[in-house]
Amino acid sequence: MGNALLIAFIYWLAQCADAYMGWQTWTRPIALGPIAGLICGDLTTGVILGAELEAVYMGVSSIGGEAPSNYQAATVLCVGFVVLIGADMATGLALAVTIGTLINAVKPFTNAVKVLFHPSYLRLAEKGEVKKFRGLMWFQMLFIDQLIPTIVVFVVALGGSVGLEAFIDYCPAFILNGLNAAANM
Repeated sequence: MGNALLIAFIYWLAQCADAYMGWQTWTRPIALGPIAGLICGDLTTGVILGAELEAVYMGVSSIGGEAPSNYQAATVLCVGFVVLIGADMATGLALAVTIGTLINAVKPFTNAVKVLFHPSYLRLAEKGEVKKFRGLMWFQMLFIDQLIPTIVVFVVALGGSVGLEAFIDYCPAFILNGLNAAANM
């Protein structure tokens, strides 16, 4: 459970830094991999996985604000799976990229929760309560916007420690070979 909390915290921290700074430099895999590796206790693995994931996501851009995969979640989960759980790099890469794609499925739920705050923003703006408006903005940015995806990362990481080991132990060799081939692409 501690490993899953650590992985979720790293993801939340990266997402908040991205939202605060407004640019994605620190959340790109090439930067986030080493940061996650350092926090998880293996900087070298974080650098290697960050570089490999950057090669995967290098051409991915958020056209219209939508990216096909959540590369931040993929990076943090990949480094977490390899460093904290002991998965081999190829399996960690293949699973993390797949999970990064699936995590985007929670965006509509996050957006629905964000819409619930709009009447409060309008009410505060009409009254001219700037400090409360800014406070609500910070609360939404730090907690509401990141809450659902961070919970998903936590659940995946939590299930990942047991689930990944069970998957590797009971998975036929041809599936592991396929995952390795996919990761090497």
